[in-house]
Amino acid sequence: MAFFENIKIAFMSIAANKMRSLLTMLGIIIGISAVITITTIGSSIEATLKNTINDLGGVNDINIMVDVRDDIDEEEYENIPEMTDDDRVSDSMIQELQQRYPGWYSTVKNEMLGNATMENYNGHEMNTIVMGASDGYLASYKIKFLVGRDISETDLINKSNVCVVSDVFARNYFPKDTDPLRQTINMTLETGEEIDFTVVGVFKNDARVMGPADPTQKEIDQLTLIAVPYDTAVKIKGVGEKYHEYTYVKWNTDYPKEQAQKQVQDFLDEKYRSNPYYQARVDTQENDIFDSFTMVINIVTIAISFISAISLVVGGVGVMNIMLVSVTERTREIGVRKAIGAPNTVIRTQFVIESVILCAIGGVIGIIIGIVNGVLIGQLAIFLMHQFAAEYESLISLSIRPSVPAMILSVLFSMLTGIFFGYYPANKAAKMNTIDALRYE
Repeated sequence: MAFFENIKIAFMSIAANKMRSLLTMLGIIIGISAVITITTIGSSIEATLKNTINDLGGVNDINIMVDVRDDIDEEEYENIPEMTDDDRVSDSMIQELQQRYPGWYSTVKNEMLGNATMENYNGHEMNTIVMGASDGYLASYKIKFLVGRDISETDLINKSNVCVVSDVFARNYFPKDTDPLRQTINMTLETGEEIDFTVVGVFKNDARVMGPADPTQKEIDQLTLIAVPYDTAVKIKGVGEKYHEYTYVKWNTDYPKEQAQKQVQDFLDEKYRSNPYYQARVDTQENDIFDSFTMVINIVTIAISFISAISLVVGGVGVMNIMLVSVTERTREIGVRKAIGAPNTVIRTQFVIESVILCAIGGVIGIIIGIVNGVLIGQLAIFLMHQFAAEYESLISLSIRPSVPAMILSVLFSMLTGIFFGYYPANKAAKMNTIDALRYE
């Protein structure tokens, strides 16, 4: 009961001197709020970067690159024959990888058909680029469909003459209030071939696919994407199996990243074992760059947080000062408690608890202010982006994420500050002579 009684007395003492207690906590509040604000900004930048890369479809990519073997010396290097399709990674090789490890890997394929010539309902020539895409291509970019559907596996198998278009294209190609679904688009490809395609879906025009739009350009003149089935595009171009010097597979994030990379590398080593000049290797440079960037953010955040935490020392000195004043003011109270049998340990504990509670309250207030600061800074960033860089808005997935570990550590650190700076005044109170304390005026 003595412990809870000490807590009650501590709160009563703080409540009796509200302004003095608030001014005492000010150093703690400033220090903690600065730390929380900085860590919130740091963790938010990290989360924003991760979300943006994930939305752009690169966070779960395993890149595959064909290059000269590492064991080739300089003399042999000069005589290496030019790379042929036999040295490159084929689509069938990737399919074999997928069949060997079902559910682990997926691919998104595209085949560029180039610009197409077409006129809208009133004769204005549209600015479009046509691309063959697999059923997972647009989905990998987190593209939102407004009406209709994406290209399906059935479309690929049947090599159907269907297409999906952007909302910008649909608004400007068809007459107003026309439902674009099941409408026919007549396009003349760069090859000179004229083909009709039926619209099966309309997606929201997004900078992730075509890059940011030119704000000075009219919407009707903006370059937009028309996607047709990948196999249809391959048939139109008359190409056979594709061979790649550089390609990638998407790894299912339900499985361990390191194991997936090792599987792909072992598979490639097996396929290129008999190739005397070239090898294929897993290139994780993009992920390594992301990890390195995150590490830099964390180091900078910790360094600045440490500097900001120095203000806690100033706050701690203020706590010690006010506790010394409190001990002096309550000298007779201390004398009375010692006279009725309170041991030194109880007196010491009472003032240490009061110091800890004072710092803990300051820490909680500091955390709240720090979170509010982080949110306000995030909202300011969104406002500035909307005002001055609206064309990049869809490329960045801004995320405000307060650091929970930082909040927990801040409360613990503020309480430790209370113990450290409160112990001396508490010990001074505990060692008071009972007679002298009772005689104090």
